[in-house]
Amino acid sequence: MEIPTHIGNLSNLSSLRLRKNKLTGGIPTSMQKLNKSCDLQGEIPEWISTQTVFFLDLSNNLLRGMSSNIFPVFDRQVNLWYADFSSNQFSGEVPTTFPTDIEILSLGCNKFSVALPSNLTKLRNLKRLELHDNDISGELPNILLQISNLQILNLRNNSLQGSVPKTISNLKNLQILDFSSNNLIGEIPREFANLKGMFGAPYLSSLTFVDILLSSRFGFDNISVNELIVYWKKSKQCLPSNNLEMYFLLDLSNNQLSSEILASLGTLKALKTINLSYNKLFGKIPASLSDLQNVEGLDLSHNKLSGPIPTTFTKFQQLTTLDVSNN
Repeated sequence: MEIPTHIGNLSNLSSLRLRKNKLTGGIPTSMQKLNKSCDLQGEIPEWISTQTVFFLDLSNNLLRGMSSNIFPVFDRQVNLWYADFSSNQFSGEVPTTFPTDIEILSLGCNKFSVALPSNLTKLRNLKRLELHDNDISGELPNILLQISNLQILNLRNNSLQGSVPKTISNLKNLQILDFSSNNLIGEIPREFANLKGMFGAPYLSSLTFVDILLSSRFGFDNISVNELIVYWKKSKQCLPSNNLEMYFLLDLSNNQLSSEILASLGTLKALKTINLSYNKLFGKIPASLSDLQNVEGLDLSHNKLSGPIPTTFTKFQQLTTLDVSNN
């Protein structure tokens, strides 16, 4: 079934939801007449890059992009604040042809490959970047960690190699970091202790109030940002996007990291879940981890740790999941 061409005659349309379908064909050019912001589904026509649209959701389809997997180059004047192309069939290099003002970009669950492009840094206002479940290879570029406004960075389940750059400390606002299920090696950088966004009370931002923002800035009460999917305490969870200020997560599991666990991780007091499992970490479990009074899940399993479980772990008040098995 195709989107009917006469849909462009719906002059009062303010919200159009067509996701999670198997629509064939493209987006009719008649939609150019819709001077409203809608979540559109279908192929990505070139003309969409010139429209005044702040909210673009093309997720959960079977889209493959334009010829040669080229994304449209969005005009600088386009006020695109949120773009979700997740769960499709896009491939090739991760696109960077979005307006520089974009704040939320979701490209997870596609077939993107090769290394991350260095010009991702031109998207300097990004606060939420999701590239999970692709086949992105190469090393983590230092330049990616110059997007200092990032609060959520999800690169789970790719083919990334090399070590975690020390410039990770540039991400002062980071509250959710997921590098799990890659091929990262080396040590956990000491610079993790400088991730101030994980120190304590969250920094309030537009991500904190996304639904309020959509209503007040753009006048829509019936549009919301898609949930953030993470592995939370050993199970897949959907975190509501209007409540993300409550969640702080660090997941480095399923890599080849080989070092001692940093005692300074105990300074990241806002963390609610830490997963360092399935690595090659060695040495003793630092007693300073007991300073993480908000932690609910701590997974250190499947490493090469030795020594006793610190007696200070009895200080945990919120802990419900502790796994130190297979060490």
